[in-house]
Amino acid sequence: MPERVGRYELLFPVGTGGMGTVYLAQAEVVPGVTRNVAIKLMHSELRANPEIAPQLMAEAQLAASIKHPNVVAVLEAGDSNHGVYLAMDYVEGTTLAGLLRKARKREEQVPIRVAAKVLRDALTGLHAAHELKSEDGRPLDIVHRDFSPHNILVGADGISRLTDFGIAKALSNIGTTATGVVKGKIGYMSPEQASGTRIDRRTDVWAAGVVAWESLTAKRLFRGTNDAATLLQIVSGKRPPRVSRVRPDVPADLDAVIDEALRHDPNERLATAQELRRRLEASLADHGGIADEEEVAEFVQELMADDLTKMRERAKDVVRLRSEIADIAAATEQESVSSSYGSPPSLSDFDDPSGKASPTLGEGSDTGTHAALTAVKPRRGAASRYWLWGAALLLGGGAAAAFTLRAKQAADEPMASMTGVPASSSSAPQVAVPNTQATAPPNAPDGLTVVANAEMAQLVVDGKALVLPDPTREVTLPPSAETPRHLVALTADGRRVETELSAEQRKVTVTFPEPSPAAASPRPASRPIPRPAPKSGGGDDELADSPYGAQ
Repeated sequence: MPERVGRYELLFPVGTGGMGTVYLAQAEVVPGVTRNVAIKLMHSELRANPEIAPQLMAEAQLAASIKHPNVVAVLEAGDSNHGVYLAMDYVEGTTLAGLLRKARKREEQVPIRVAAKVLRDALTGLHAAHELKSEDGRPLDIVHRDFSPHNILVGADGISRLTDFGIAKALSNIGTTATGVVKGKIGYMSPEQASGTRIDRRTDVWAAGVVAWESLTAKRLFRGTNDAATLLQIVSGKRPPRVSRVRPDVPADLDAVIDEALRHDPNERLATAQELRRRLEASLADHGGIADEEEVAEFVQELMADDLTKMRERAKDVVRLRSEIADIAAATEQESVSSSYGSPPSLSDFDDPSGKASPTLGEGSDTGTHAALTAVKPRRGAASRYWLWGAALLLGGGAAAAFTLRAKQAADEPMASMTGVPASSSSAPQVAVPNTQATAPPNAPDGLTVVANAEMAQLVVDGKALVLPDPTREVTLPPSAETPRHLVALTADGRRVETELSAEQRKVTVTFPEPSPAAASPRPASRPIPRPAPKSGGGDDELADSPYGAQ
């Protein structure tokens, strides 16, 4: 995983889904003061799809336009070297799915008053989205289409917020989808959504009815042996069972309200999220009313105490570990052995104020020169400490965060690792090609330009392996005092070309052989965070915690 995206430092992943992974991250507000944010970063394998980035940006556009305390705020959307990202408010707590899961493990039920408060907050945010208008006053007719326990964040402050408008559809064509395409979690789809017919805000009311039913019972309402069986249950027309059949202590008025939200015919269903919220509040008026924020906060903090503590400690450990590695890297840098390409660059040489890598090595600055390359040889003790700290964090933190052990901590974007390049490609010391420039050695000849018929992932020049930030067909090496004599070029799938260079040669063309069938699909240049396989709409495990709607 990248260490930084834009101005945000990523700490570790907290959820993942079909479009992106959500990370806990930090941003510096003022010098020395940081705040936690959630970064939703598009999966690296989706970057080549020209349709995906606009979808994520459409989500940002949609969510950022909803200004409401019960909707997770989108702070920023942008494009980085690692793909499109969304920066959102970080809500310390859990999802409603996580809350139900934890309660079920402890063989407890969520108190009716608490469940009603969580649902009330989510419905309030949902109604705000439904009522959103364009700048000229036209209703946008937004439908969330994925109102589920996974997308309701229950904060430790007692406030619940709705998130993930990634598949929300505005009839004004914000985030449109193809006709007949069914999107959303199977178990929460309305009959009209499951059948692929026209939907409106009443489909979200149905989903809210399902969420209410499950919040009070801690069971799945629609659960087939597979997705197809679950869809058949939903569209069959059979009336869902009343909540009171599973949990007899539910007040009759509340039972009736949920039943009205779960009418198969949209015309017989409660018409708006606001109407459902008002009926929900009225149904408990004679039963103590819904809980207040303090009561919900106490319940969440007591039930999730261990999880919240682990999350806080894990964030502190990551920050501490990176600080220690940066200190060691700085000390090691001073003791490094210079290669024939020049003097060791300082940490500041790797700063890139723009946050973006140069498109080719040899372009992009007024001086037209690059930082000198160095073969760094860290001390044995320092290297051992790298691995000890990394192993300790992976074991203690659940192996969710990956770190770049070269620890160029001042970089705005991390340098590429060797992931994806065959380990047997070369035994030469690895040297990253920096994206920034510095002064070339005196009387240095022009840099060597290498052009290939396939994307190169690594070059070995006079025994020194140069890791390219991104696979490319053309690269210009930094000028050096010594003229390169020997060149080896490698692709990500292991193809190799070796050539000798003349003293006057400033450009060389290399031709890789055609890939064998077994190597036709090169390994990715960076390993994506593993994502769980999609689950059927019927499993109880679907109530597993997944922050920020990243299912």
